[in-house]
Amino acid sequence: MSPISIYPSGLDVVTAAVPAGDLDAYAAMIDLPYLVHAGTADLLVSDREGLRPTFQALGDGLRVRDVTQCERIARAAGCVDRDGIEDTAHSHVASPTIVRRDDRWLFSQARYRSLQTRRWPFADAQVFGHFDQTADAETAS
Repeated sequence: MSPISIYPSGLDVVTAAVPAGDLDAYAAMIDLPYLVHAGTADLLVSDREGLRPTFQALGDGLRVRDVTQCERIARAAGCVDRDGIEDTAHSHVASPTIVRRDDRWLFSQARYRSLQTRRWPFADAQVFGHFDQTADAETAS
């Protein structure tokens, strides 16, 4: 199987779980400890409960913006090694890496290049601030 044929199925599960508020489905796809590369720091989420605040901020952020469905399309993925696949496409928010654990592929880390923070969990404004500014600028013109 090619990396691009493996990657989307996991991406679909975590993407659907956020607006649905399904932390169990989301957490089942995460390889803990989970490494988060923010623009200015590397952060480690050590357990399932550590995922909850950012998961909640993402879901709440979508709801207040009236987003009812998300779609993330894997356009390019490459092998990091025999048991690792990385998203190599441009992303507006995060570029995750998945690893094989026994017979399952799980998200092991993500790069949030645009987030300039040294703290986990991420808040709504950190994740959605860029989109809000872009929308405000488009409305003003």
